[in-house]
Amino acid sequence: PEEKLTLLMDAWLMMTNGQLREALNLTNRYLEIDSNNAGAWRLRGRIYRLLNEPHHAGDDLQRSKSLSANPAVSIELATVFSEMGQMDAAIGELVNASQQPQAPMQIRLLLELFYQRSNRLSDLERFYTRMLERYPDSPFWSIRAGQFYLSKKDTAQAVKYFRQAWEIHRQQDTND
Repeated sequence: PEEKLTLLMDAWLMMTNGQLREALNLTNRYLEIDSNNAGAWRLRGRIYRLLNEPHHAGDDLQRSKSLSANPAVSIELATVFSEMGQMDAAIGELVNASQQPQAPMQIRLLLELFYQRSNRLSDLERFYTRMLERYPDSPFWSIRAGQFYLSKKDTAQAVKYFRQAWEIHRQQDTND
């Protein structure tokens, strides 16, 4: 058991030091011993991504997710999909992950970025509406929505959201 763990830790260390082929070899050895370890599949997916082998990376990250879904794997998987030009798959991955209660802010920020990059303006409008409903006491999404509408030259909507952010901020200041 310790030897197994050592293989995986050594593989991770080699990956962080840029020794990608060695890291891949160690990870493959580990997966021959234990093919049900989500972390090992995720590590191999990361290594393949660094080796610029996105299809292998995507396959391994999918395998990792099937064994143990977590937001970090969804972020990596969405990034790989994006790098392969599969924006619909990337966005779908993030939409699903963002609905999980433990979803970190990074998922929502990446989803916003992917909507922007793919010029999906109506999806972006719906996204801001959902974020404002989900986080009504945070000025962050009101500011982001205001910036979005300002970029679209919709000054009335931009002012509405900036004003909303200002009011939330003022209320929080008086509560402190």
